This record gives sequence, structure tokens and C-alpha cells, in this order.
Amino acid sequence: AVNLQKLGVKEVRTVGILGQDMSGDQLDALLQAQGVRTEFFVKATAPWQTPMYAKPMLSGKEMSRMDFGAFNEISPALIDELIARLESALAGVDVVVINQQLPQGLFSEVLIERINAVIAAHPEVLF
Repeated sequence: AVNLQKLGVKEVRTVGILGQDMSGDQLDALLQAQGVRTEFFVKATAPWQTPMYAKPMLSGKEMSRMDFGAFNEISPALIDELIARLESALAGVDVVVINQQLPQGLFSEVLIERINAVIAAHPEVLF
């Protein structure tokens, strides 16, 4: 999102799910500081964790990474809220970039079907 902003995209909007945790709060704040619109994020309650990883350092040596939120399971209610936020974010946009970097979590078969329905309903938007 920040890279798109830096490349001069007129307006960048993020849609996704953040946990109500320090990582989610920090990501939201950092994106806003760069001029990215974040009001379309869903703030999920526990046990949802904002996906992130950390690489601890020990005596100047990088240790194995620690992943957080990599095994979230999306509920039907979260799918409904996420799709509603996506549909709200579509007003006036030309392009939507869909990015999935986790081995599991967000993209269940149901969510993929729901996203495909949104895509079909908005032929004017490049997905």
C-alpha cells in the first residue's frame, strides 16, 4: 500500500482484517501516516491476531523468525464484514490489488466465492 502511495497512486485504500492488538494498531497508524486510507479495515476481536513476524537478534546474529496470526480462522461473520468493507471501498476506484501472503487464514473457499461475486458485480473495476 505504501509503495503504491509512493509511486503516485491518487488514493490508496486498504481492506483487510486487523486484530485488536498492538501490531494492528501500529500497522493502522503507520499506513495512515503515509496517507493510506485505513477506515475499511475490520478490527476483529480475540482470538484474531494481526499477522506479522519478528526476527530476534542475539549477539548481532539473526535468529529464526517468529510468526503471529498465521493460523487465524475466518468466521462467517468476519467474511460478511470484510465483504461489506470491500464493497464500501469500491466507490470510485479503478483498480483493486488482492494480496495473500499467508499459507492459510483469510482465503477460505467461501471467502473466495464471495470475492468472485464482488468482482463479477463490478466489471468497471480492474481486479
